[in-house]
Amino acid sequence: VYTCIFPSVLDTSVVASACTMQVPVGCSVADSKRAYRRLALALHTDKCSVEGAQAAFIKVTNAYQALLRRSGH
Repeated sequence: VYTCIFPSVLDTSVVASACTMQVPVGCSVADSKRAYRRLALALHTDKCSVEGAQAAFIKVTNAYQALLRRSGH
């Protein structure tokens, strides 16, 4: 289980995205990409038939995009 620990001064959307992606706040773009690939492969509907997998995949994708926007990429 990944625990999110963050100062209250951080943007909560960034913190939520980092928690969703299971990466530390302020991680590198490479770390974000690695985490996204790992989660996306596990949750993609072609690979995972568990109920809720599609919603989880979309949530992870949105979180990844939010982290990329925040980092300026």
